[in-house]
Amino acid sequence: MRYIIFTMTFLFAFSLNAQKDYKSNPNSKYKEYRSIYNAQVECLGVGSSGVYSLKVGVSQRKKKVDYDKAKRAAVFSVIFNGVPGGSNGCYPQDPILEPDAFEENFAYFKDFFDTGKFMQFVSLSNEEYIQSIKMKKGWKLRMDVIINYEQLTQKLKKDGLYKGLDSYF
Repeated sequence: MRYIIFTMTFLFAFSLNAQKDYKSNPNSKYKEYRSIYNAQVECLGVGSSGVYSLKVGVSQRKKKVDYDKAKRAAVFSVIFNGVPGGSNGCYPQDPILEPDAFEENFAYFKDFFDTGKFMQFVSLSNEEYIQSIKMKKGWKLRMDVIINYEQLTQKLKKDGLYKGLDSYF
């Protein structure tokens, strides 16, 4: 009888721990943005004055297309990972901000991405043609997005997050 009570208590305690909300843990702020960090970005071309055409790939569990997730991933990658080089005249661009800036200004970027303020820097996206590939654990969605790099840099500079060389003179 004691063995059964001990086993039931152990299982009950284990199930309570498994149901813990990840948002209550202060060290888990990246869990919400994990898929953004895992986005694959490929430069398709450069437009006039800092406009980049990117092909963005995001992973998700469901086949239902989440356009905003791909656009958010593109802006996030440009800010924190830079623009990768490639063919069609794409020269690699360094990230606008250092990766530590996300941690230091978490409230700003949470508001920036959750309220949709990032959408003003996405000029055009091809929502009609999306490649969806079935993976082992979900779907890989790829779509074309055009990002205005110069306006994004100016916005971050105006908000005091980015300091260019002209701020030192």
